[in-house]
Amino acid sequence: MRLYFKIFAPFAFGFFMLNPSNLWAASVPYAVDAGQSSTDNCKQETCPSSNLGYSEDASLQSSAAACASKKSVCYNSYSSSGITVSLASYKDSCVSCPSGYALKLVTDVSTRARDCEVTYYVCENDPLADCPSNCKSTSWITDKNQTGRQTRCNTSEGKCEYRCISGYYNGSSLTSGTYCKACPANATCPMGSTRPVCDRGYYPQKTNDPASGGIGISVSYTYTCPRCPAVTGSNPAVYGTTPLNTSVIGITACYIPANTTINVTEGKYQFTQNCNYSNTATVTPGKPAGTVGE
Repeated sequence: MRLYFKIFAPFAFGFFMLNPSNLWAASVPYAVDAGQSSTDNCKQETCPSSNLGYSEDASLQSSAAACASKKSVCYNSYSSSGITVSLASYKDSCVSCPSGYALKLVTDVSTRARDCEVTYYVCENDPLADCPSNCKSTSWITDKNQTGRQTRCNTSEGKCEYRCISGYYNGSSLTSGTYCKACPANATCPMGSTRPVCDRGYYPQKTNDPASGGIGISVSYTYTCPRCPAVTGSNPAVYGTTPLNTSVIGITACYIPANTTINVTEGKYQFTQNCNYSNTATVTPGKPAGTVGE
């Protein structure tokens, strides 16, 4: 049973509702009335020395490991007339845990002290115990060791995992490496990208970075997204395009779409089918294959 009082605050010109159980909510552990009974009322009480006169509430979850340090909360249930209706109880709440364990906040309703809802800490196996110090989290967090990178712990293997944030891509040549680089111009790099997605009309170009670290091989690479060249001599210039999200690396990702008309010195032509670029980086008509016109 919850009790509410109206307290007049003359300087505020109004009333506000005060739930006495909330007075304890700022500090764990605490006990409040669960509100499940219309006749019983749970009250938190000051624990005496050694919790004398109170019995441990075994109906609540126990800690997987003995607390390294702890404090107790004492409580009891009373009828509306103030008569005790349950056994005076206490619950130990862990303040700290031994190595390999972590605090877990628990809120549960006691079946020993009627209608008492108790909030306390227990110690449970710490899933992050074997994780390196820079990734003590199962959620993605900012990696302070590298710009544009996030990290989290793979708790099953006890090691860090990495990914690049949006606006960066993984430029590492190593299978398990993550070297996040800023997304180049004319491209987008979604979260976790291993390569940029060049805009339409721009093709992905990959170059190995200079060898470093004295190992004699390159361990990273850089992407750029240059524009597909125009058809040689076209006036006005006709530029090639690329498929959406192309997986092809290099200028061969570019093509002139079918039905494109070009004006060149030799005359006016129209491509009858898609014309793919070759590694010569130019499309030189004269008369171009796959065109019709004069």
